[in-house]
Amino acid sequence: MAMSRFFCSIFFKSLLATIVALLSSPVLGQSAATWLTPYEKSEGKASATYEEAIDYYQRLATKFPEVKIRTHGLTDVGLPLHEVVIATQGHHDPERVAMTDKVVLMINNGIHAGESCGIDASMMLARDILFDPEKKKWLDQVVLVIIPVYNVGGSLNRGTPTRINQVGPEAYGFRGNARNLNLNRDFMKGDARNTWAFWEIFQAWSPELFVDTHTTDGADYQAPLTYLQTLADKAGTRTGPYMTDTLVPAVVKAAADRQTLLSPYVMSIGETPDEGLMGFFDSPRYSSGYASLFHCMAFISEAHMLKTFAERVEATRVFLETMTEYAWSHHHQIGRVIHEDRSETMAKKHYELNWTIDTSVVDTILFPGYEVEMRPGAVTGQPLPHYLRSKPYTKPVAWYGTYVPVAEVEAPSAYLISQASHEVIERLEANGVKVHSFKRDTTMVVETWRVTSFTNNRSLYEGHFFHPEVNLSLQKESISFRAGDAIVRVNQLSNNFLVHALEPEATDSYFRWNFFDSWLERKEYFDAYTFEEMAADLLKRDKDLQKAFEAKKSAEADFAANPNAQLFYLYEHSPYVEKTYRRLPVYRWEGNADLLLR
Repeated sequence: MAMSRFFCSIFFKSLLATIVALLSSPVLGQSAATWLTPYEKSEGKASATYEEAIDYYQRLATKFPEVKIRTHGLTDVGLPLHEVVIATQGHHDPERVAMTDKVVLMINNGIHAGESCGIDASMMLARDILFDPEKKKWLDQVVLVIIPVYNVGGSLNRGTPTRINQVGPEAYGFRGNARNLNLNRDFMKGDARNTWAFWEIFQAWSPELFVDTHTTDGADYQAPLTYLQTLADKAGTRTGPYMTDTLVPAVVKAAADRQTLLSPYVMSIGETPDEGLMGFFDSPRYSSGYASLFHCMAFISEAHMLKTFAERVEATRVFLETMTEYAWSHHHQIGRVIHEDRSETMAKKHYELNWTIDTSVVDTILFPGYEVEMRPGAVTGQPLPHYLRSKPYTKPVAWYGTYVPVAEVEAPSAYLISQASHEVIERLEANGVKVHSFKRDTTMVVETWRVTSFTNNRSLYEGHFFHPEVNLSLQKESISFRAGDAIVRVNQLSNNFLVHALEPEATDSYFRWNFFDSWLERKEYFDAYTFEEMAADLLKRDKDLQKAFEAKKSAEADFAANPNAQLFYLYEHSPYVEKTYRRLPVYRWEGNADLLLR
């Protein structure tokens, strides 16, 4: 109760400061109320609708030359994705900004449309920067790129009472988009039109900083907002340590100076946080994991669902403001470390593909939690945790934040891709990968992948039967390529994305997301009565095969008793078996890639 009263006080102080700033601003002919957001007008109870958010930014754009609004593509609901750029005049185009030392901060809102804190916080951030001269100077070194509402379809599906764990707002959208996809699982596979529009914006701007705003569920604790930062080792040898050791502590302190408590994202080892916390592995399917492939300092803000909506919005507002101010005051350092990591990427050869947490490395963090009492549930009678807000604590808890790579690969000079896999090629190009083509039919020896075994998830996951396990053999074969087949050199700024997309073992590779499943099926077979005599002839002609066949029958009683299994074994080792079965249509080439382009 005391915490709620405290944040009510903070909200009204913030609202009063906003009104004073508006009244004293040089914008004439408008009352202060004109520039209050729907959230502010409702005294912190309502969140802006999709239409209200877009209208608000459009009104800002008519008053301030620093604001430009563009649309990109169509989302799955049939409406475009909006991009709001807030910058000094002449710096609204990515090409122009790339020639400066400005830092681009990209903010993505409403990816889960019921988690709308960032929608409202970003509207106020934009307004405050434009009206407040002290904040407006941030634009000297920072370009803000805001996606007002990413999940447009989910936002229009408004008023659903599905977020039963969440306190307010009065109305909100739905987690799934118009295709019922969770957009924060789509950044590699690109099933949604929203994702393609996002790729277009992200690749154009190549931001140094990225924040995706969310509302979390799970345990209860004191902090109104937790932050998830991308795994430091994935972000880059310079970018990762700078983000972890310098940027994050500074932002946390700046928020504390504004009486806003921030904490690392809460993912408990056990049932409650005081049993220990672990870092979250944001693989490339997630927005922050995707952004880190391009050496971007990426964050997920998670406002706490049990705090009031006003508390959540104000905490998100503080997080975004402190991040923007830090980018302004430290743009040289941010730009330097990211530039150096990105430059090295073009010549990088070794890549980590999969990671696992190292539980042998334990640190501690000061965690602001609540004491827990286990009580029997009213319905089931099973013991459930009850967080006692009357008994807050701040104490050290175990922190497992070290991840180690469990799969690594040395990338080839180039990947060669059958043009039949156009869905893969199109996604590579949409993510900044330069793709060339064979100019004439060519036969050459390359490395090929054959899938020796794999597993499927037993249930659908985001519209896919994901492959959690895969075993491969890599061998050299002579392959005939046709004019138009793709040549992708591994000497690009997008190398990280390229390798993670094409190497089958990578956590979110296109193999795992079912883009090559048709090559996992046989298309030809045999009839036993026609193949029996051919098999006998095959054994006469191939003594090594005959020896292996007899040894297998001697060693395996089930095999010896199964005629069909015997014929199938011989078919598998015959020249009649289809050569493309389980051979992926992506090939590795090690050599002078320039020769392939002639």
